[in-house]
Amino acid sequence: MLVLDIDQTLIDSSVRENECWHRDTFDLDKYLSQKSEGIVYDTLLPLGYWLESNTEKYDFLLCTSRLFEYIDFESLYALMPNTMNNALQIMCRNNSLDYGGNTCESSDKYKLPLLNWVKANYNRELVVIDDCPKVLQVARQSGYKAICARDLWHLSESDIMGIIKNAIT
Repeated sequence: MLVLDIDQTLIDSSVRENECWHRDTFDLDKYLSQKSEGIVYDTLLPLGYWLESNTEKYDFLLCTSRLFEYIDFESLYALMPNTMNNALQIMCRNNSLDYGGNTCESSDKYKLPLLNWVKANYNRELVVIDDCPKVLQVARQSGYKAICARDLWHLSESDIMGIIKNAIT
């Protein structure tokens, strides 16, 4: 089962994210305050295009650190309707408590309980695709396969298909 992050994995949200970094610190308050103006610049990354064309072939869910608002759903349904309609779950900070998550934690600590919930409830091998090195590290340490989304940014859909097939076999 594929467990996919959204930002910088399926969606290129760098236009609005770039203005929110100072050295190695991400200013979440600034990011959230400019979301409604900046979200219109989000686009699909190659993995997003690939998934949008292959949603019926794979079991997958979305696991994001976003705090969803109406504009998030509106934007994501416009960019990737098949993905949004066919995801088995959409895990975000709004509903993470349902899966054992702590909304105040950093992405790696926030996502690990969610991944463990998915493993326990679906009883499937997980392939985690995320752009965050810390999330990938905790996924690997927990025995899950992990693919860095940044490694997929410049690949063709056929190359991505090969990587996904290799990871799930």
